[in-house]
Amino acid sequence: MSKFSLPKTDYQISEESALAQVMQFVTYYAIDIDGISDAETRAAVEMAGNKLVEFCRMGLLEITLENGDLKIKQNLKRPPGEVAQITYGVIRGDAKLATDGFAANDRYKRSYAMMERLSDSISGTIKQLQGVDLAVVENLGLFFLLGSS
Repeated sequence: MSKFSLPKTDYQISEESALAQVMQFVTYYAIDIDGISDAETRAAVEMAGNKLVEFCRMGLLEITLENGDLKIKQNLKRPPGEVAQITYGVIRGDAKLATDGFAANDRYKRSYAMMERLSDSISGTIKQLQGVDLAVVENLGLFFLLGSS
């Protein structure tokens, strides 16, 4: 174990349970990571998946299926104002339209636009996040972009 690893006491669920949550996302959107031809992109997605598992284990992210729809809750560690949790819905046309006008390789702009549209938070909340809360959004956003393509 690396000296930079979080103590196991900081984890709220097992790695297996967290992986199962992330796999619900992958299955729901039929994301085939092995089907990504660009090795650099595939490695970035694999790293993002590993981070999502860690975030689930830390209790910062909950991925569930409710009535057949994917529901994602982000529990904020450092909330901006009164918002302590952000819930993200399933990708719909309006979320995809929010990414229009951004170049395909401009992942951050596309990701933030989509995450803002998918969230139930007050407009602009995503842009105010910092630290680990922002890291959750960025890694989750990559998976949402894959799920929308």
